[in-house]
Amino acid sequence: MKLKTPKKTTIGAFLAQKLQGISNNKIKQMLKFSKITANGVILSRLEDVLEENAEVVISSESGGKNAASASSAKFKILFEDQYLIAGVKPAGILTSGKNNDRHPSFFEEVRSYLRKKPKESGELFVIHRLDREVTGIVLFAKSEAVQQQVKDSWKNNTKLYHAYVEGKVRQDRGRIESFLAEDPHTLKMYSTDQLETQDCKHAVTHYRVAQRIGHHTLLEIELETGRKNQIRVHLAEMGHPII
Repeated sequence: MKLKTPKKTTIGAFLAQKLQGISNNKIKQMLKFSKITANGVILSRLEDVLEENAEVVISSESGGKNAASASSAKFKILFEDQYLIAGVKPAGILTSGKNNDRHPSFFEEVRSYLRKKPKESGELFVIHRLDREVTGIVLFAKSEAVQQQVKDSWKNNTKLYHAYVEGKVRQDRGRIESFLAEDPHTLKMYSTDQLETQDCKHAVTHYRVAQRIGHHTLLEIELETGRKNQIRVHLAEMGHPII
């Protein structure tokens, strides 16, 4: 389904008006499984802003049991040899581990793909992870020895991220530095003035403006350190939270 926004609004308010009788919980479920986009950008929160004349696309699958087929779809393989496999993880599924919603993780999808191939052991080992909401390249090893070898050299590789953020970022380039800690009650990461300890880690993020789009900005991110939720925390504290 394709819809046009007559004026600036939020995705929650827009869908509540267009889809009579739909509940906020149902909209949240649709957003959770990346089934709604505006001008090609995946929306994830009821509060996400829609500009005037934005094209909103709602997939025919809308969460719940139907969402499982989205994670079952054939993923894009970018590279594969006898040692490694790299694929594009869709947004809305875990890299690995157990999903509370019982949907297969990306690790399970890739392992299932390998097990169907002749002369493959089906063994798979996690090298790194991306957040559930993030789509991007994930690299897996086909043996524990290769996994360890890549992990040992991980800091020698350049990892680039793209973030679509609220507001116009004024500087073309910048550097964000702080110490990050985790709230023991909410488990959310935040910046603090403390010096580095076991529970508080030094974090540095570099960014470059790739494109300014209306009231939003597309940033290219390079991490000097790789702390939990580092990009999200740093950009939010800069006043440009990730959309």
